[in-house]
Amino acid sequence: MPEFNDPQDCTACPRLAEHLANIRRRDPDWHALPDPALHRFGYASAAEPLGADHWANPVMHLSDCRITNAVRCLPPANKPTTDEIRQCNGHLKAELAAMPNLRVIMVLGAIAHQSLLRAYGLKVKDYPFGHNVTHTLPDGRRLVASYHCSGYNWRTGRLSRESFEAVFAGVKARLA
Repeated sequence: MPEFNDPQDCTACPRLAEHLANIRRRDPDWHALPDPALHRFGYASAAEPLGADHWANPVMHLSDCRITNAVRCLPPANKPTTDEIRQCNGHLKAELAAMPNLRVIMVLGAIAHQSLLRAYGLKVKDYPFGHNVTHTLPDGRRLVASYHCSGYNWRTGRLSRESFEAVFAGVKARLA
C-alpha cells in the first residue's frame, strides 16, 4: 500500500486515475468542495471552498474533524467498483489506526458505511445503514451514518439541509 500522499498521485486504480486525469485536463482548477455544514458546526475555520492548490495551501482548517473517503479518488458518476473500494480499504484502515483519540466516525452514504465496516472486519448485517443511525463499534467508537450529500440526494429530497444538519448536531452533542 502506498504511503499517504496526494490522491492525485495515486495510480493503483487505472479507471480512477484516468478519470481524474481527464477532469484535470478539462478543468485544471477543479477540486472537491467541503460542505458548509462543517463550518456551521465548528469543524471548519471557513465555509468557503478550498483553493485548487489545497494540498499545499489550505484556505480552510479543520478541527476535531478529519475527512477521508472509502475510495481516495473521485470515481466516474460517483460509483466506485468493488475492486476500487477494496484497493483503497488499506488506506482507510491506516487512517483509522493513526487516530487513537477518534471517538465518532460519520459516514456519508452506504458505500462509506460498508467500507468502514470492512476496515473493521465487521458485517453489514450486524450494523445496518440508515440515515442518522448510530452504532457502537467494538473499539468503543461511535459510527454515525448519513445519506451521502450528493446532488442526487438533495434534488430528490431524500436529504434536506435539516436532516443533514441533524446528523452533525448529534455528533456535536456526542463530543460535548
